[in-house]
Amino acid sequence: MDKKSNVNNVIVICDVATANGGAANVAIQSAVGLSERGMNVVLFCAVGPIDQDLQKSKVKVICLNQNDILSENNRLKAMVQGIWNTKAYVQLDYLLQQYDEKDTVIHSHVLIKALSPSVWSVLSKYQFKVFVTLHDFFLFCPNGGMYNYKKQYICSLYASSFKCYRTNCDSRNFVHKIWRDVRQIVQSRVFSSIKNLSFITISSLNKEICYPYLQRYSNKWYNLQNPIEMVSHDYVDIPHNDAYLFVGRLAKEKGPDLFCEAITQLGLRGIVVGDGYMKEDLQKQYPNIMFTGWLTGEDKYKIVRKCKCFVFASKWYETFGLVVAEMKAMGVPSIVPEESAAAGQIKDSYNGLYFKIGNLDSLIRTISIFEKADLRTIQKNVIESYNYDEYSLDTHIRKLIDIYNYS
Repeated sequence: MDKKSNVNNVIVICDVATANGGAANVAIQSAVGLSERGMNVVLFCAVGPIDQDLQKSKVKVICLNQNDILSENNRLKAMVQGIWNTKAYVQLDYLLQQYDEKDTVIHSHVLIKALSPSVWSVLSKYQFKVFVTLHDFFLFCPNGGMYNYKKQYICSLYASSFKCYRTNCDSRNFVHKIWRDVRQIVQSRVFSSIKNLSFITISSLNKEICYPYLQRYSNKWYNLQNPIEMVSHDYVDIPHNDAYLFVGRLAKEKGPDLFCEAITQLGLRGIVVGDGYMKEDLQKQYPNIMFTGWLTGEDKYKIVRKCKCFVFASKWYETFGLVVAEMKAMGVPSIVPEESAAAGQIKDSYNGLYFKIGNLDSLIRTISIFEKADLRTIQKNVIESYNYDEYSLDTHIRKLIDIYNYS
């Protein structure tokens, strides 16, 4: 543990104990990393199973063994849990009673899909330092994405306004949106009572979007990039490759259809790594595209080594764009939406290219430009613009401890 540290205990709050997404992965990695620095770390979660890295570590895991609200078969129970998880309230309150507010911090990552806003109500009873990493926009946007799922574009309405509440923007139906509105109202009321609060953003766009909504809660804001997990330090030989790569959840807001259509119209080779409700339809519509399903570790990097460029086709803001950083680490350039958070990692026409978010014609034009690019030069720029230490877990943990101590 760092010499000047006055923090001995860290309670990490996350919906799940499995690295099933970017936010959960960061929560688990940081919990393990902090424990390796000598801190007493507790991961408080609702949903198992417990990740292998956690099982091997000294992190104490308190799992409520609940379902997330999407997996819960009893829909009434899921609706109630999503607004107010009583079990989470009781168990977290009991946990916090065992710790001293002077040497313990609370770090929340994601809690909206299982733990619920009841967590904020517990935290408001104490004087613990509370840190919230803004992996999404759920603290002020009912659907968490600042995105209209019905019309498939970034929402321009002021989040949680009357016009926002009455807009049918949910991916399911308007009844579900009303439920989200109720949850948002409950959350806003209990969140406003937290006394010693700090926010951690993961990109400049992330802060730009969140700050106007959340500045009234705290003037303590920190930026800390997510770490990336490296399986290989070898650079991909992109000049000898011909495939364009998509990695992500196969849902409309992530843009897999945009990627597949652009690649198909251009007659190029495309590979899709990921899974989701669109997979079956996309496979039927685009038999020319290779679909691998979800891949991790070395299996994923075997596919990456076949590509010449990564296409980040997401139709919404995102908050960072972790895969873009992973690709840079392997010398792979990216094509990204200029309006997304991922654009902060790319300099247009230097180590990648921009296109207009959600615009098929723009993506086709951009890929056509990339087809004529000098791949050796662009890869050289990618490699030179990537700083491994900046994205390492060690750097992440060191900066995180500094934030805890000096907030």
